[in-house]
Amino acid sequence: FILVQADTPSSPSIDQVEPYSSTAQVQFDEPEATGGVPILKYKAEWRAVGEEVWHSKWYDAKEASMEGIVTIVGLKPETTYAVRLAALNGKGLGEISAASEFKTQPVREPSAPKLEGQMGEDGNSIKVNLIKQDDGGSPIRHYLVRYRALSSEWKPEIRLPSGSDHVMLKSLDWNAEYEVYVVAENQQGKSKAAHFVFRTSAQPTAIPANGSPTSGLSTGAIVGILIVIFVLLLVVVDITCYFLNKCGLFMCIAVNLCGKAGPGAKGKDMEEGKAAFSKDESKEPIVEVRTEEERTPNHDGGKHTEPNETTPLTEPEKGPVEAKPECQETETKPAPAEVKTVPNDATQTKENESKA
Repeated sequence: FILVQADTPSSPSIDQVEPYSSTAQVQFDEPEATGGVPILKYKAEWRAVGEEVWHSKWYDAKEASMEGIVTIVGLKPETTYAVRLAALNGKGLGEISAASEFKTQPVREPSAPKLEGQMGEDGNSIKVNLIKQDDGGSPIRHYLVRYRALSSEWKPEIRLPSGSDHVMLKSLDWNAEYEVYVVAENQQGKSKAAHFVFRTSAQPTAIPANGSPTSGLSTGAIVGILIVIFVLLLVVVDITCYFLNKCGLFMCIAVNLCGKAGPGAKGKDMEEGKAAFSKDESKEPIVEVRTEEERTPNHDGGKHTEPNETTPLTEPEKGPVEAKPECQETETKPAPAEVKTVPNDATQTKENESKA
């Protein structure tokens, strides 16, 4: 391919100028030569006949090229003007066109505004943009808006300030066709009505609670989900405590409503059993075991000592004694032990008499 150096565009050509009291619409054709690069903007210059200073304004090339019209504003009624155009690309500003003269109209009622609609995401609301046109040489006082669903009565009229650039229509019927009329009014009177028709969407199966479009969950839904998760965690923890530690809310319900034994019931029963056992044990009689045995007198014929409460039940070890004849052992063989039971508060039982 061959590289060609970019150049500035040629001049656009003016086809027709439609004047109003304070504005003028200039129809034009695009330049024959764009200079090898796209045109970015158009520049309009105008001045009243006899003046030396040109007034200017830049217009986006895409918007201007769609309709092939640029609008000049701020003109005086019944005044002759000259207008010319130039194109701008990446290389620079191109040639300027020849001037075209026109005369504005006298003061009159304003022109109807241009209407553009933008449906809301909820489906039953719309934003109607008001694009100001010629004011008739007199400032616009206000806009009057009326709308209705087809084959229905008109809604109350809406009065907008002169500086308004849109009107919002909300809470419309679902799947209904509407028509909108907008009138501009100045000191000379009212403009013709601008007409706009649109249709609302079909009613969705679920409508957000706040009535406005949302791209995600609402704050209330998020809070509700968090609360549910928190409650589920508490339930899981309580169930775990119920099976592992025998405690928690479920254990309390089981004990109070279902009559299930609590975790401390077994230990309590054991303690009560121990206490009862100790109580019964304290009431048992004292058992004294005494063995009547004929003591071997000392060599010096010592006296036999009777056991008392402080006397140990076991006898101390004795030294070896002389063997006695078998017949004597038979005679001195001690009698069998006698078991007696006495209460705790009874005195010591008297010792049984020895056998002869």
